[in-house]
Amino acid sequence: MENRKALTAAQIRYLLTMKQLDGDGNGVRGAKVAAVLGFTSPSVHTMLNTFREMNLIRKDAYGVAYFTENGRDVVARYSRYYQAAFDLLSAHFPPDEHLRTAVYALLAELPEASLAQFCPGSPRPAGLRSPPSGGDPSHRPPNDEQKGNGL
Repeated sequence: MENRKALTAAQIRYLLTMKQLDGDGNGVRGAKVAAVLGFTSPSVHTMLNTFREMNLIRKDAYGVAYFTENGRDVVARYSRYYQAAFDLLSAHFPPDEHLRTAVYALLAELPEASLAQFCPGSPRPAGLRSPPSGGDPSHRPPNDEQKGNGL
């Protein structure tokens, strides 16, 4: 199995923001990311270097960041995970910044295999196995007899 480093909530937020800013595929400047997220340029620079080390982006001589093939795959998956979780939760909570922050945290805490199972239409990342058919019985809610209701 491929060894993956889990993404943090902050990294997911950065990546999804960068995807939004790079809608045309012409790359994104760190200063633009900083302005949108309200962070300092040095903070964004550090995160972009982290993404470069993770092979998620490459930077040209002018400092413009472009997603690598791996980066595009990761961002596409996490975009689907984010949208699915946000849609589900926004039916029960106000769709505000608090909910967005909670969704980033949720995505960071759950193993990607669980996120892929939650979004069945998403392609599975390399190295993640599909769950056995029927899922893991230990994760099913108890039926009435198991609850002791006898109904």
